Amino acid sequence: MSGRSFWLLMVLVVLGLLVVESALLAAPRCLFTGQPAGNRDLYLADLATLKATALTTEPSHEEQPALSPDGRHVVFVSDRSGSPQLYLASFGAALGPWVPLTEPATGAWAHPAFAPDGRSVIARFAPDVRRRLSSTSLVLVDLATRQTSTIVESASFSSGPGEGPTVVVDHPAWLDAETLIFIKSELTDVEAPRVTSATLFRYDLKAGKAVRLTGGESYYDANGNPRGFMAGLPAVRPARATEPADIVFVAMQGRLDRMPMTVSRDGKDKRVLPLPTEGFFGPALWHPAGWVFGTIDEAGIPGLAFLPVGRGAAIRHLPFPGAVTDPVLVP
Repeated sequence: MSGRSFWLLMVLVVLGLLVVESALLAAPRCLFTGQPAGNRDLYLADLATLKATALTTEPSHEEQPALSPDGRHVVFVSDRSGSPQLYLASFGAALGPWVPLTEPATGAWAHPAFAPDGRSVIARFAPDVRRRLSSTSLVLVDLATRQTSTIVESASFSSGPGEGPTVVVDHPAWLDAETLIFIKSELTDVEAPRVTSATLFRYDLKAGKAVRLTGGESYYDANGNPRGFMAGLPAVRPARATEPADIVFVAMQGRLDRMPMTVSRDGKDKRVLPLPTEGFFGPALWHPAGWVFGTIDEAGIPGLAFLPVGRGAAIRHLPFPGAVTDPVLVP
């Protein structure tokens, strides 16, 4: 190697290290559900320092946080009333007083997502708290009036009462102010559920129409090779300088294989994300400083990792003493 080539290589290495260092300094904060023991609570993680702080310490379960677009409020699920309900709280260094958004008599709620204007949330709803995967729907809750509006019903995908698999609509997210995405799953048994199909849909609020984007069944051919994939854990990646907004999801193939992918809003363009697949669980969340994604270890315990941008960047794992689920980035 000539002297000129050597120094050029050194410059590239230094530039790469500077990019990684700046990405670490700009690393996002993240809310998540943590379960160090038997109780689920909300935690705030600083992925620059890899430190996590508990935001709730109640004897009840608190989970599935959703942050408002301005990052000043959080909606989450708590069973402090005896069944999973939605609560609203201000968000800062700590949580403010909890304000109930739903009543225990109405049913069970899960996986809220703030609308882009911050005035409402959409969440999965089941009318029977004892059968939380039956007769599900996606319901919009107005934060000011507490009024609800049903947007999508699982019954619209079902063959009929008592016929075929149980259909669940779940994991809603906002592509824009007029467009939702969600997962439609099919289960063989709600008492001991086994997912046989999971499909990503786009829903146009004005047209009132659901459009299939990707996913479905994962099966094995005659030679034992997995074919097709189920789609899960969707998230929206906002528009970048030269790229439009798209949808990030987890492609699940066979029994264990999970792969991070993206799909365009029309469903025509699908791509595999260049993230490590070993130990990948999902979801995958994009941030200008890098990717935040769920992992799973050999014991089957889910965790959280951050991969900064920059050549040669190493994955940074959050050292949390328990399960980490439902991550959401702080704006």
